[in-house]
Amino acid sequence: MEERIPIVCYHCSLGCRTFVRVREGYPVNIEYMKNYPDIVNEHGKLCSKGNAILSLEKKLKRIKSPLKKKENGEFVEISWNEAIRYVVESINSLRDNPDKMAFIGSLNAYNESSYVLQKFSRVLGSNNIDSEARFCYLGAGYALLESMGYAASTNTIKSLEKSECIVIWGHNLAETQPIAFRYVLKARDKGATIIVIDPRFTKTARFSDIYIKVRPGKDLALANGIINVILNETLYDADFIEKRCEGFEIARQIAMRYDLKTIEEITGVSAAVIMEVARRFAKARTASVIIGTGVTQSINAKEITHAIVSIALMCGHVGKPGSGVYIASGKSNIQGVIDMGVLPDVLPGHKSLEDREYVEFLERKWGYEIPKDRGLSLLEFMEGAEKGHICGIYTMGEDILHNTPNTERVLRALEKLEFLIVQDSRMTPTAELADVIMPRTTILESEGSLTSIERRIQWSYRVISPPKNARPDWWIIKNIAKELDIKGFEYSAPDDIFKEIATIVPQYRGITINMLKESISGVFWPRGSERTLYLEKFNTRNGRAKIKTYDVKLSHDEDKRYPLILITVRYVDYTQGFVTGFLDRFSKAKLTIPRVEINPEDAQVLGISEGDFVRIDTERGSYPVICTISNNVEKGTIAIPWHMGVNIITSDRYSKDTKIPDMKRCRCRIVRISREEFDQLLRMLPEHIRRHYLGGVKH
Repeated sequence: MEERIPIVCYHCSLGCRTFVRVREGYPVNIEYMKNYPDIVNEHGKLCSKGNAILSLEKKLKRIKSPLKKKENGEFVEISWNEAIRYVVESINSLRDNPDKMAFIGSLNAYNESSYVLQKFSRVLGSNNIDSEARFCYLGAGYALLESMGYAASTNTIKSLEKSECIVIWGHNLAETQPIAFRYVLKARDKGATIIVIDPRFTKTARFSDIYIKVRPGKDLALANGIINVILNETLYDADFIEKRCEGFEIARQIAMRYDLKTIEEITGVSAAVIMEVARRFAKARTASVIIGTGVTQSINAKEITHAIVSIALMCGHVGKPGSGVYIASGKSNIQGVIDMGVLPDVLPGHKSLEDREYVEFLERKWGYEIPKDRGLSLLEFMEGAEKGHICGIYTMGEDILHNTPNTERVLRALEKLEFLIVQDSRMTPTAELADVIMPRTTILESEGSLTSIERRIQWSYRVISPPKNARPDWWIIKNIAKELDIKGFEYSAPDDIFKEIATIVPQYRGITINMLKESISGVFWPRGSERTLYLEKFNTRNGRAKIKTYDVKLSHDEDKRYPLILITVRYVDYTQGFVTGFLDRFSKAKLTIPRVEINPEDAQVLGISEGDFVRIDTERGSYPVICTISNNVEKGTIAIPWHMGVNIITSDRYSKDTKIPDMKRCRCRIVRISREEFDQLLRMLPEHIRRHYLGGVKH
């Protein structure tokens, strides 16, 4: 017997759809959804990551049973009863001090599991819950929430096709999300202007009409320069501003403090180019902005995004098809994680902890009091662990050791915990440090809903039988709650959880399980203004959007010890630390030692040639790589792939407001070394980095 089962690809946040052909319970291959015009991936086509989805799943080395670490550091198999008993005892040891516990959610988990985890944390009395959305989404998310009312993109991906001007700011869309880039190319074929802003010349930049090589970290100054031109040349939509916005005059005063000559000196972008960008964007009848990790992984991501959103608002390019603001991100259910409230300061439905009416509503529904104080963020968990303020961490499906900046510090922090509980499907570097590991099912081994970056909720079905002792995330938490005698977790299926979500999360109200299961293309939230947000009013208290920008730091950051700026980049065939393409015939990916891109002028000054072994030093440590000389990066900037453990030297300095780290860039120096020194440095790297570094997909 053969079935075609619909799934959602989980390798990025677009939510592409495909069928999996399953024969006698075994997945045979994928089949494109060619005749479903309303799905995001037109004609059902997938990128190399999507095409590799079954290959990667089959080749991962799975955790098949609960494991407990012995005193000698080795893991032994235990029963589920023993694992749950250990977790319950650990949680009970801190039950009277719940703020000493922290919970970490997963961007690769279903909405149902994310919702249950944050509910569990808060019912226990702790708002110490966070996820890696902190690193690649939340900076922009906070700005969108404050300015327009939802921490979400305003339009569908297909709406890009209707744009007359598209600005791609800090994102290599053509390489990392090529399915979305198809709609950019469609718009270009119809005459749209494509503007790419990025300190590195990327594959996306090759398709641009205007490419801006902005200096790393100077995006806010560039945005203020664009606003300056819009104001000076009266290119703004006065009627839209008057009827639908507030804050215009204050933003005007701030932006007008910086003339274009000053902005040019700060950003390295000529005044003529800034004027051209402002005119093209403002004069277009429809225009969109795509904001990527070049912005969202910055310490001032919120401020930059506010300024970028303000450009769109001033020109009236929000609240209509073909005009809007997008946040592009790499992991599958990042929007769902935000919607479910896996945050220390935001409840389900993007609601603030200070919204007493909503808090009281939740307390009535859940039957427990919700802690009132804002919890700690992910990097604050590590600080707390170092100082003894956080004694236990429960992480669900997230490899925080590999994915968090300043790896050595994270390692030291995790080793100081009284307990580390890991719920995962494979033996990640984080799992290797755990006291107990509970095997979770993967996306393809279970079912549930996922929400894409265009606010599209889709149901994905199980297509692979899990290892005998692996369990869904929600099942694990449900049984722990039962042993803790916590009520309200008596779920029998993910359907039960989604029904609860639909009563709790305002955006999901009116959406039923039947709607999701009957529609391959899913359902958009909120019901009523599904495809384009803010058609009539914004979701703020007074229905108006907030135009806002910030002052710019005029001085250049200089450090003679570390004269260069390191930026991290992503490649299409990589999903986090895995080379997905290597496992599949659709890809040309090759596993190699990472290469750093350096400008020819810098290479000449440093006496470095193509193919040389070099060492990259930052305040946090050293990282050995091979040199590639390239004009893709400006003088004074180097670029290195993020996927292979470079977080050992990236910055964990974070914003006091948003707690967003400056992990996209940091100051560094580069030193030429011998092959012997290279090998010695490599041996000194943490073992999990060496595995990824050498291309070994070991787990």
